[in-house]
Order: sequence, then structure tokens, then C-alpha cells
Amino acid sequence: MAYHIGDQGVRSAIAIYGLAKQAVGQIGAIFTDANSCYHLAFARIGANEPHWQTKAETHLIESSNASFRDMLELIARTFPFRHDANELYARTTFSLAAAEEDYTPESDFDRDTDTELARGEEEPLLGIPALGRPKDGK
Repeated sequence: MAYHIGDQGVRSAIAIYGLAKQAVGQIGAIFTDANSCYHLAFARIGANEPHWQTKAETHLIESSNASFRDMLELIARTFPFRHDANELYARTTFSLAAAEEDYTPESDFDRDTDTELARGEEEPLLGIPALGRPKDGK
């Protein structure tokens, strides 16, 4: 990425490193996505912490963030505490890199009657005979 956006990416990575050091003090290890900005930045400032460029660990962080957002959305819809109506939050698009969130309201989506929606009590389940109750009803 540093090769595409120039030195700004390296400076941003250095700034993030500085903020992390300021917030937590000693850093035991650094895991970053496979992005040359971080490697170049840490080399430039002589960062001595172990640094791994890996997708596996950063993917776990991204997944945790997404799960956390989903849980907050469930809580917000179950116990309305937002200042705005839930209808404004039908879809959330977020960027971890840019730390931005964009919301799409329900009114932006076409509505269609779905005759298959909420048919859980029907037999057989999902219309699949193999998922039906046995003939003896148990």
C-alpha cells in the first residue's frame, strides 16, 4: 500500500504506533495485515517489538469487531436507546482502516411480500419431508 499512496501511509502507520505506545506503554507483539506500510514504518523508526504480518490474527480481530457490532445492533433494536429511529440502520457498512461507518435506511430497499417468511411452525419444516415429525408424532 505504501507504494501506491506514497509516504503518507508510512507516516500514518508511525502515528498509529505512537498512539498505541502512548495508550498501553510496553507492546509485547504487533500483528498487522500484510501491508508494506507497517513493515516500512517500523523499520524507519527502529521499533523493537516482534512484528508479524499475517491475515490470520488480524482476521480474528475483524471478526470480533463484526460480532460486537452485531450484538450492539441486536441490543439497540431490542431496547431502543438510539436518538434516531432503528429504521435508519437497516444496513451498516464500516471500514476498519478508515474508522468510518455508513448507514443505509430501510427506505432505500424495495419491499416485497415474502410468502416463505416466518413459516417455522409448518410441517414438514421448510417443506422438506425429511425434516418432518415422525408418523408417531414424537
